[in-house]
Amino acid sequence: MASRLASVLHGEAQLISPFGTWETTDPWYCPVTVAPGEQTVLEFDVAVPPDATPGWESWLLVKLMYFGRVRYSPAVRLAAR
Repeated sequence: MASRLASVLHGEAQLISPFGTWETTDPWYCPVTVAPGEQTVLEFDVAVPPDATPGWESWLLVKLMYFGRVRYSPAVRLAAR
């Protein structure tokens, strides 16, 4: 993510996914700090549940909250092979 603010961006990013899929993410949130005009990479560990059957599918997206604002990323597909 990139910040176009004139001051340091302080916020929090959360992974959002359907109920019952929350065990696929760890951690599900992280604090965010980005200097003015800078970029950072947000990293989350995501894994398909070990007991998922072939064909299992879900989705997740990132919710970013900062200074009373909320932004959402596009959804990403999760699937078991």
